[in-house]
Amino acid sequence: MRRSEWFRHLPVTVTVAWTLAILLIWEFQIFKIGNYELRSFDSRFQARGPTPPDPRIVLIGIDESSVLNDTDEDEIRDNPGYAWLRDFPYPRKTYAAALKKLVDCGAKVVVFDLLFTKPSRMDDGTPEGKRLAEVDDAEFRKALEKYHDRVVIGANFTYGDLGGNVAAAHLTMWPTSNILPGGSVPNEEVVGFVNYVEEGDGVIRRMHPVGWHPPGWGNNGDEIPYSLDALAVKKAFPDTLLPKKDEQRYILFAGPNNIYPPVPFHLLFNTKAWKENRPPLYGGKLFKDKIVLIGPRANFMHDDHFTPFGIGGYNKMFGVDIHAHAMATLLSKNHLRELKKWQSMAVITAMGLLFGFLLNLPKGPLVKLAPAFVVGLSYWGVIQLLFEKAFLFIPFIPVEALIVGSTATVVIIQAVSEQLEKHRVSGILRKYVSKNVADELIRSHGDAADLTKARKRTVTILFSDVRDFTTMAETNEAEPFVKQLNEYLTEMVDCVFANGGTLDKFVGDAVMAVFGNPTSHGETEDAWAAVKTATDMRKQLEELNRKWDYEGKSSFTIDIGIHHGDVMAGDLGSAHRKEFGVIGDTVNTTARIESLTKELKVDILISNTVYDLVKERLEAEHLGLKYVKGRAKPVDVYALKGLKE
Repeated sequence: MRRSEWFRHLPVTVTVAWTLAILLIWEFQIFKIGNYELRSFDSRFQARGPTPPDPRIVLIGIDESSVLNDTDEDEIRDNPGYAWLRDFPYPRKTYAAALKKLVDCGAKVVVFDLLFTKPSRMDDGTPEGKRLAEVDDAEFRKALEKYHDRVVIGANFTYGDLGGNVAAAHLTMWPTSNILPGGSVPNEEVVGFVNYVEEGDGVIRRMHPVGWHPPGWGNNGDEIPYSLDALAVKKAFPDTLLPKKDEQRYILFAGPNNIYPPVPFHLLFNTKAWKENRPPLYGGKLFKDKIVLIGPRANFMHDDHFTPFGIGGYNKMFGVDIHAHAMATLLSKNHLRELKKWQSMAVITAMGLLFGFLLNLPKGPLVKLAPAFVVGLSYWGVIQLLFEKAFLFIPFIPVEALIVGSTATVVIIQAVSEQLEKHRVSGILRKYVSKNVADELIRSHGDAADLTKARKRTVTILFSDVRDFTTMAETNEAEPFVKQLNEYLTEMVDCVFANGGTLDKFVGDAVMAVFGNPTSHGETEDAWAAVKTATDMRKQLEELNRKWDYEGKSSFTIDIGIHHGDVMAGDLGSAHRKEFGVIGDTVNTTARIESLTKELKVDILISNTVYDLVKERLEAEHLGLKYVKGRAKPVDVYALKGLKE
């Protein structure tokens, strides 16, 4: 396969290889790619931004302002319930009173995101303390029995140490039996588990609303059928279709903390707030027909977690807020759907094929960054739109890894390959053509088709010839004379190259140089470069002759002719061998002008077309019109004396 064909197929080959590699990485979760994909999941929430909270949910926060340890007697006289709020945890009758208030003002369900796993705090170990605790717990238990169809409290799956050499065991932390209704009200009707699925990176993104045990629990009969959220929704809106047992569901977070504006818990016992029809309670109307969530929102309670809106060690979300988002997700008609494994792999494959085709279109290595940028950005835009509007979670990281990896590989391979090719081509070309032709060919990435196609150019041509060369060749030994000739030609060609000319060809001892092809700096500058080359050749030959005279060699005398005009430039030759050169009347006329030098006894002749372009910069003697072989009209020529300072 030729290099051009290999380059043409390289992007497709590389992209297919990367696609296969990414499919394997995705299938076997190598490099923990799933964790990176979860971070992209978080970024989609952040890119979407906050959305309105569900108006059917109200959040009441037990925050620092609701622990009234410095409340004076006057405040307690005006707000008797404040007496229960001086220390946390509160007496159980506090929650009983809160439950009654909220139910009385029309709350559909009251949810306590709290674990009542121990008896009331009034139990200080004394008989009297134990009695007071039993009374306190009994008051809350009666409230739970009375409002069992409109209240939910929390339980927790956790790990515990049985002591000694016994390994850690799985525990279900039920509320204390002191407050559970019992009797005709099964515990499962008022208790829901508070746990969420915490990913390997410590971020909560999903829930198991129905019939879930954490890994390793098994089915030991100690089941809690519903999560706190699912049980609350089931009671408040019985027609809601809940997920199937053990079905995971992503939580549709509406935003970060405070998207659900928290009502401070102590306001439930503020007499004035209940009487006035203004924010935040509106005299209790705020809670009518709502799910009311009560839970800790204080840092000292350590119930905060990482979510898609709070990662990287900051901006955690309180647990009660997560419950609000989870309930809103269950109430929503929409839920985030993750593609199945085969669907994800189909997307990766399709994007690999599409990108391989697009990557194959541009030629240059750096230009290939364009489709990578366009496809990568477009893909992100499409999956973000589907995330927000269709609630689809489509893989991002494997596709972006494919795009970046394929592009980087192709760019690096092509850049390195082209640099090597440039060095190789440059080494070859500069042996046969001038530096500017070589550079032009290299800049065209080795494709000389456009450069060498036939076209009309206006150029300046220089012909130089060694006078009496045939006689000298016959009277000198071949090897040293050829060596001397090569030394001469090297110096003359260096003069051509130094002035930006192109070596068109050698004809024996003759040198033909072109100025203005393949690149031109303007007709005047091209003519000037040719004239300067001639004077440089004259000067350089004087130095060579002094050197050869010292070495006992014959001196050279050269004749130079310069003419300016139109030529046909292109790739000239047979099917077996071609040369890049120029042809036309201007070439022939230049050769004839050069042949006049011996007759006119001058070494450099220029035509009037050259003289008219650069006459202000040179000194020349007008020799008049001269007839040359092959032309019907005479040529106006000048003998070049030198350049003006």
